[in-house]
Amino acid sequence: MYPKSSSKVKLVKKPDIITVIEREGVALKQRGDKLWALCPFHAETRPSFNVSVEKQVFYCFGCQVGGDVITFVMTFKRFSYPQALRYLGTGKNGIVAGRSSISREQKLIEGFRQWEKDYYTELVEKLHAMMDLKKQIASPEDLEKSTWIFDGIQQTEYHLDVLIGGDDEDKLNLFKEIMKHDHRFSRKSE
Repeated sequence: MYPKSSSKVKLVKKPDIITVIEREGVALKQRGDKLWALCPFHAETRPSFNVSVEKQVFYCFGCQVGGDVITFVMTFKRFSYPQALRYLGTGKNGIVAGRSSISREQKLIEGFRQWEKDYYTELVEKLHAMMDLKKQIASPEDLEKSTWIFDGIQQTEYHLDVLIGGDDEDKLNLFKEIMKHDHRFSRKSE
């Protein structure tokens, strides 16, 4: 006997890997019977990331990472297996439930990952600007007035190191520290 339910749940197979990969911003291009792109997991100049439409799997020849749609989400979003299943709206057997709701936790994780990308871009632009200013230092007097540039470069490089090589705890601590000092995010006193 099946449990009574007021709502019907439609069951289908795993989400289409191409749809999920493209939704994450990876630009796939057809070449032969596979789709190719620059790998979203490491920096490269020539496409080594390929997706098999027929087999519904991906593989990168550069970093040797491959798998199905769940593995892609786990790697791209840095999710655990259960988080990836919830993100995709799938159950334990890879079955997609008719509704796909994003939990509060998933929204927070996505927001944090977006902050990582945005802050990285901001830091790279800031570093380039400070390097340009550093090149303009022509005299000892300029050097004395410009010590803030060297401090800024050092701090920016440290933040980039955390974003690139730090674990999630390091990144969260960096985020909290920035939120304390960034007036854009401080609460206004009444």
